[in-house]
Amino acid sequence: MKRNFLKIVSALSVFLLITAFAACGKTIEKTEIVDDSSTTNSQTEASDTEALSQSQTSETSKTSAQTSTTKVETDSLETILNKIKDYPIGTAGSSYKCVDLALRLINYTENTTDSQSDIEKAAKNFFVDLSGAEKESFKENLEEIDYTAKLLIKRDTSSLGDKIYASKEKYAESYSLDKYENVFEIISQYI
Repeated sequence: MKRNFLKIVSALSVFLLITAFAACGKTIEKTEIVDDSSTTNSQTEASDTEALSQSQTSETSKTSAQTSTTKVETDSLETILNKIKDYPIGTAGSSYKCVDLALRLINYTENTTDSQSDIEKAAKNFFVDLSGAEKESFKENLEEIDYTAKLLIKRDTSSLGDKIYASKEKYAESYSLDKYENVFEIISQYI
């Protein structure tokens, strides 16, 4: 039983490695050639794989170019507050999500047309239905997101490492710390 399990795990590992190399555009060359017909097939498969890889790279470049020129729509304050409430601190990928949420909040503060009273009303309405435990959890989440947001606004991203690169391209603007802090203070007063 244990031996069969090890065989299955080994086969699965080999399959995953081959899939990973193929996804990265790498070709796996056969080192042992049995006859001339297999050489021709290997060369044909390698050139087909290379052509497919070049095609995929071209498509990825086009998609990246389109993404970098499109303006990201600003989330509503309610949407951002819900995402902050559901932010899972300490789970796998949470630091990437923190950067994304911080950028969403910053983007909102930069681009909102909501008046101060509209922001206050939205924050007040959001927190009215939260329990004491939910408010404490929200406060903890917001503190981490606030710390990250201030680093991003100040362009002091060295402590964030590679966590920023996936999200930062969406928000390549300069940000106002004053605008951010005004909205942050409004949100904070209702927790």
